[in-house]
Amino acid sequence: MPWLSWRPDASSAPVRRRRCWPTPRPGTHTSGRARRPWPGRDALADRSPDVAVIIRPLVSSPALSVRLRRWWRLFREQQPRNVQVLAALVVALLVADVAGVGVAGSGSSSTAKVSAGRPGAGGTGDTTPSGVAPGASQAGTSGTGGAASSGAGSSGATRSGSTRTGATTRSGGGSGGTSGTGGSASGLANLGHGVTAGTIKVVFPWPNLGPLGQAVGLYGTSEDDQLSIKAAVSAINDAGGINGRKIDPEIVGFNPLDEASMRALCIKWTQDQKVFAVVDAAAWHDDAQLCITQENHTPLISTWTTVSDFTSRGNPNLWWTGVDAATVLDNLVAFSVSRHTLSPSQKFGVVAADRTGDILAAKYLNKDLANAGLKATDTESMHFDLADSATAQAQARDIVTRFKLEGINTILPLLPYTDLVYLVQAAKEQESPPGQALFHWLLSDYEFGDEAAIGLIDPSVGGPYASELDNTVNPTFFDLGNCDCNKPLPQGYDPFGTKCWQDFKKYSGAAWAKQNPLWDGYIETTGTAMIWCTDIQLFAAAARAVPASQLTQANFDKAMMGLTHFAGQFAPDYSYSGTRRSGPHQFRVVQEHVNGDGKCPLHADGGSAGDCWLIQQDWREALHT
Repeated sequence: MPWLSWRPDASSAPVRRRRCWPTPRPGTHTSGRARRPWPGRDALADRSPDVAVIIRPLVSSPALSVRLRRWWRLFREQQPRNVQVLAALVVALLVADVAGVGVAGSGSSSTAKVSAGRPGAGGTGDTTPSGVAPGASQAGTSGTGGAASSGAGSSGATRSGSTRTGATTRSGGGSGGTSGTGGSASGLANLGHGVTAGTIKVVFPWPNLGPLGQAVGLYGTSEDDQLSIKAAVSAINDAGGINGRKIDPEIVGFNPLDEASMRALCIKWTQDQKVFAVVDAAAWHDDAQLCITQENHTPLISTWTTVSDFTSRGNPNLWWTGVDAATVLDNLVAFSVSRHTLSPSQKFGVVAADRTGDILAAKYLNKDLANAGLKATDTESMHFDLADSATAQAQARDIVTRFKLEGINTILPLLPYTDLVYLVQAAKEQESPPGQALFHWLLSDYEFGDEAAIGLIDPSVGGPYASELDNTVNPTFFDLGNCDCNKPLPQGYDPFGTKCWQDFKKYSGAAWAKQNPLWDGYIETTGTAMIWCTDIQLFAAAARAVPASQLTQANFDKAMMGLTHFAGQFAPDYSYSGTRRSGPHQFRVVQEHVNGDGKCPLHADGGSAGDCWLIQQDWREALHT
């Protein structure tokens, strides 16, 4: 993932994004990302303070498949029923947001032809934590062009389908690649727009809703945003910075439900402060992205995504480390055809929510199906409204009944989390005999269906839908199936993930352990620290590819266009070009699995992982219809 994204105005067209939101290690995992129309801030406040209380863990701590399951346990066992209901609604909202408009654009990102390589609580206005300031004592030698100096290096375990030898760049501004020279620390000049002789001004916005998130005590163990940023930036600066310059971080907490304040921050950063770039780990969403990129021509790296035409509007300044939703759907159809779970002779149904994003997604899906010579037997719509769950529940029962009468045995859902739950629940109610799955479900990273299913199948945490969802086999562009530990691949960290984990322990481990006494010493493979590490290291790799005397925003964007095979942990390989602005392009195949047979990999401490994703096939290039 992947992870979250929001659209505060429920009347606005949703878009899709992702972010991971991790949680307590001693429990089970859930990971997440998504974004969709949110009720207005006044509506949230009017409902109950509990609603706002529940949002904080999702927004400021990450990892969806991990978080859904952990949430399920926490709310089922520790919270009153009304809080459980509110939690489910908010989760639905967040997850709902993931792929709605995520397919609002045109076509999927093109597959770039690349060459092998890889690189080694406050509110709005929060300031940079101590220890990250560019004036701090520095160690190590000055970095030269090419891979990020704090990368994992060129050796180590490899992933199937991607090389691990250093991020390759083809920058129009100078010498890229792992051996490029980019300039020395002596004689550097002030170049403007956040670039001084010794520093590069970069903003790191993190989602924060204030102290309300503390009331219920639902903080997860998937790492604090500020500590994660501090670790990644400090690792780069202590290794010599970027061609002689240190990153000067401005770490700012913001309210992702307040689009007006987000726009104000955008104007402040781009017009008043004239920062060099903004790097985000999945919460800077929708029009706020275009404010930075399209309106104010400032580079933005973000894990929040929608569809490819969105990046076209932000071109050449908008770069995603998440997956284009159009790519997700195209890959899902091609994958299902290859496995014969979709065929002209098979009856299947599509169920989409009535949000703008889901309606657009259905159009993209129909195009993909047509490319494969397929047409859904039936396409139905479900209403999405947090204040009116009864309508969606009634529709779910009617749809299941209708599909049964039509002989449909496969469902492809384009639904937010709550609607997906209602539909699965209706299917379970009509199972005959009970316990025998009524449908085969085609899930994917759309609305983080893969991650949501984990929390719905696990009997140990009250997940009642194992009969419908257990052992479904689905594609994912994210690192699902890993153990959040340093075991050998494909279960543990890769070299990049190992370096991110080591940097977090070195710079922020003590502070995080103090906040979370139960922390086991590892970071989530799809969690907050890993995502920040990925996005910040990717920024550094592109900046290093530009000679120090030529580090302008335009040359940085040219370097991003030439950045290929940047190896990460959250996704195995990020490659960009002038036409590809969403980096991930490989997927793996996982099976949702209740761990009754002990097949799920053990945690690093030898403890049971509970339910899990079993890796069925490792990384390969995305498929197309």
